[in-house]
Amino acid sequence: HLQTNKAEKAVKYFDYIHSVDSLKLAKIISETACQLNKRERILLQVNLANEEQKFGYTKEGLKKDFGEIAKMSGLYIVGLMCMAPFNASDEELRALFSQMREFKTELEGEFNIVLPELSMGMSNDYEIAVSEGATMIRIGGKLFK
Repeated sequence: HLQTNKAEKAVKYFDYIHSVDSLKLAKIISETACQLNKRERILLQVNLANEEQKFGYTKEGLKKDFGEIAKMSGLYIVGLMCMAPFNASDEELRALFSQMREFKTELEGEFNIVLPELSMGMSNDYEIAVSEGATMIRIGGKLFK
């Protein structure tokens, strides 16, 4: 989760922000990027499992804000990101990642946009995520074993 008070620093130092989870955050990122004469690449975070302890848009919330975010001149929406529940079964993971892929396709059609990236999967579930269409995975723990 990127806090809004840290957004300006993130835009200054990074070319991609993978966890944009609100319209307010998107606006700050876009305004900062414009001031720096750049276009920030972002992934919109979706909380598809509706976990209270995780950040991210609901599907309905993202559909509501997507058009406005897509028009922001300092942003380039490159895709979606989600984090699956840690203790989910393989079947639950497959269903969740499949829903995420389908939601990306739905947004592309509804907003006439190409979203090349789908970031989902971590050390414990990346193989399922890749089989369901992930183009980016977040591996941490596996690197240190």
